[in-house]
Amino acid sequence: MKTFPLVLAASLFLVRAVAETPSATLPDGYTLDVAAAAPMVRHPIMGCIDDKGRLYVGDAAGLNLKKSELEEQLPNRILQLTDTKGDGHYDKVSVFADKMTFPQGGCWLNGSLYVASPPGIWKLTDTDGDGVADQREMIVGGFDYTGNAADVHGPVYNPRNGRLYWCHGRKGHKVVQKDGTLVHEGLASGIWSCNPDGTDIQWHALASADNPVRIVFTPEGEIIGDVNLFYSQPRGDVLIHWLYGGVYPRPDMLQAIAGLPRTVDLPVIHNFGHVAVSGMCLLQSGALNPKWKGQIFITHFNTQRVARMELIPDGATYRTREHEFFKLNQPDAHLTDVIEDRDGSLLVLDTGGWFRIGCPSSLTAKPEIMGAIYRIKGPNAGKPQLAPTPIAKSTPRSEDELLVALVGTAPKARLAACDEISWRRLHSPRIEKALLTMLAQPLEPALEHGAMFAALRTGLPILPNLREAQNPLLVRRLLLLSDQGAKGTTDAKEIVALASRYFSSTDQDLAAAAIKVAARQPDSVALLHDDFEHWLQGKEPDAAHLHVLEAVVGPQLASPAAQDTLTKMLGHASLAVRQVAWQAIAQQTGTASNPAWIPLLKAQLSSAAPGDLPTVLAAVKKLRNPQFRDALETLAKDEKQSLTTRLRALDAMVGSQKLAPESFALLLKTLQDSMVPASAQIQASTMLGAAVLTRDEQLELAPQFTALGPIELREAIHAINKTKDVEVGKAFAHALVNSPVLASVQESTFRTLFQGYPPEIFEQTLLPALHRADEAVEAKRRRLVPLSEKVIAQGKPENGRKLFETGHGSCIACHQIGNVGRSIGPNLSHIGSIRREIDILESIIFPSATIARDYEAHSIECAGGETFVGIIKSHTAEGVLLVDLGGQEHNIRHDQITADTQLPTSLMPVGLDQTLSESELVDLVAFIRSNK
Repeated sequence: MKTFPLVLAASLFLVRAVAETPSATLPDGYTLDVAAAAPMVRHPIMGCIDDKGRLYVGDAAGLNLKKSELEEQLPNRILQLTDTKGDGHYDKVSVFADKMTFPQGGCWLNGSLYVASPPGIWKLTDTDGDGVADQREMIVGGFDYTGNAADVHGPVYNPRNGRLYWCHGRKGHKVVQKDGTLVHEGLASGIWSCNPDGTDIQWHALASADNPVRIVFTPEGEIIGDVNLFYSQPRGDVLIHWLYGGVYPRPDMLQAIAGLPRTVDLPVIHNFGHVAVSGMCLLQSGALNPKWKGQIFITHFNTQRVARMELIPDGATYRTREHEFFKLNQPDAHLTDVIEDRDGSLLVLDTGGWFRIGCPSSLTAKPEIMGAIYRIKGPNAGKPQLAPTPIAKSTPRSEDELLVALVGTAPKARLAACDEISWRRLHSPRIEKALLTMLAQPLEPALEHGAMFAALRTGLPILPNLREAQNPLLVRRLLLLSDQGAKGTTDAKEIVALASRYFSSTDQDLAAAAIKVAARQPDSVALLHDDFEHWLQGKEPDAAHLHVLEAVVGPQLASPAAQDTLTKMLGHASLAVRQVAWQAIAQQTGTASNPAWIPLLKAQLSSAAPGDLPTVLAAVKKLRNPQFRDALETLAKDEKQSLTTRLRALDAMVGSQKLAPESFALLLKTLQDSMVPASAQIQASTMLGAAVLTRDEQLELAPQFTALGPIELREAIHAINKTKDVEVGKAFAHALVNSPVLASVQESTFRTLFQGYPPEIFEQTLLPALHRADEAVEAKRRRLVPLSEKVIAQGKPENGRKLFETGHGSCIACHQIGNVGRSIGPNLSHIGSIRREIDILESIIFPSATIARDYEAHSIECAGGETFVGIIKSHTAEGVLLVDLGGQEHNIRHDQITADTQLPTSLMPVGLDQTLSESELVDLVAFIRSNK
């Protein structure tokens, strides 16, 4: 007997999807076909294949509902699709389960379908084989949701350990075992697992990022997953190697991971930018291309793309290379999943145009635009394929075997041993000794985390070992673990006392860790009060003590002890101490203030050196005290001050409020004047984007968008969504159409900004221009692979050497190879050992895509009115050494710098590839690549 009603009178029916194959971009030799479409499916979301080749897919009703509405209506369903003819087209469908909240993903295991649908993980079983699940059980619950899809996704089966794993977004959770024992309660997003019967629930890794979406397993059982909104400013959607016990911070959401065990900050392995990553799969076979076996394919919800990611072992973790594989040329399509079928073809799910809640690329819901399921086949379709690599179930190892791996030299084997020790909570004198030995060695971040987490999980005595430790590496790691032992927080007083031993350590990493640990103790300002009093009695505290004051006082400004210390710092004779105090106020996350600060800061507004004024102004802006207004107004009107300083004074005075007419006029004039410093134009753009503008001011601002650079445009466009006036919306849209840097802003950002206007303003005016700009970029991007292949097959390094040495392509102007060229940009003498042909081509064609560390461009404005743009080659106590694009060196004193703006664009100009013929470009890259 069925335990729930069916949506359809007949649960099983035959239907042939009739849909035209859409326009798409694929590699040569690959084909796209419609595997299923309406009326068979409406809005497919995520799915999986069972052991008989049937496809199970969450199918949305096309309704944008909040949590309460979802629970009341239960509108969504899970379909079972069958290809009875074996021709790649699904022709048989049943509603496997109806009345679901929001099913997103699943896996087939032992005759049941396991599905993620808020608030948990469900086991659905069809006991009589009629294509309808007659048994359903939520095996794990407690995961909150809001209806915006940033909730539970999955699950996925890990054959290495026989467990189910799934993702959950940062919506809050309270998870308990079947016996009611609390597993964890909190706000963190992350990865969870349990046995298939719902027992032994554990979190695998947690984060303060927004929305982990999908995970895959490597043959060794390691977890790679994609995450939306890991970075926020600018937005970055990423791939992560989810390490066991890892806690991954997003700086503006740290409260979500408060109280969790922290080891080291673990890096992501790829940042996609703002694309809204969704479903992904790791190719198990070589059907599409034998070279792609083991690579990841991932859908981008916002950009209608499927990317192919090379997963390259790198020590204990991975690095990646991204390639575009598939682009669906339908702007209202939204790709949600990619699945490898049993024949090795790929199924790509498009949910259509219905989804709007939390979707930055959808202005309005378009449920009439149905989704579809597409099948992609490679040139080897129908030929014998490489079989998937079987993944053997792991078996527990003996202590001797674990110790051998732990002290070995293979990074992945060492990490796996740490993970097994952590998982099984193994503790013995020999394991403790091996972990302490490992913690005293140089380790890459993944291994460092593995060893530190194993120490926590196995109950290694942290404080006793810390008291006796001498090795700086061991001391640093034990310090970082000292306040988060497995049995709870230990005494903060002793931790601060132990940390204070190392504040002045000559080992910079150890000193930084000691300060970090002291800073996160909630009463550390009070505990260190006597030390602070002693340090501040001197004329000039040493650098180590300044670092402690900076790290400890600022985060605790709400406490009376911190405010008392900060008052003494503001009035201190040492400029360095006052600078730390200004930064503490400016960078605080709260709104702490103290009446004693006001007269001190007012005096410093009029006496601070030009190089210090930006920091004083930032502190004053944070306090928002009306007593500063007269001093700020004087600064803003003082034409002897630099333009950037005047603008910052104005910003501190008005912030995001309505601008006075003369203030708006000054900002607009700054945008229009191409001779003013870049820092001033960026400041003006930021203020105009944040201010409350009148209708006339918006209409006056709109035409300026045509001439703004990429940085200024990204700041100023926030003025767009401050009104719903149709004429204003049209003015902004028409100006943007003519912007030469339109492609520097994501389409989804513009969709969000134009949400308050009639949809046709965006869709009929701006969208075509965005598509043209994207097509121009994509045309260049599509050149990368064929050009790199030509470099390998046809490139002549000797010809390229002559081009480089004679200045063709202008590389010699900024780069050096051997003794030839100038070292403004990175030295290329050994670039071939770390960069491939395609990487070098990308840096030439898209110079701002990957800027080498320490070669970022800076715009530095000086008190005398001069502005220098270039690369900072060195820092000294007195100032900075900057090299401009002409190779000229400039020594700039700190006290003369009124603004230092790091530019997110490369000094290397766009279009250098167009100054060479294709054969010249091929030869030049071949020569650069040959330098190893």
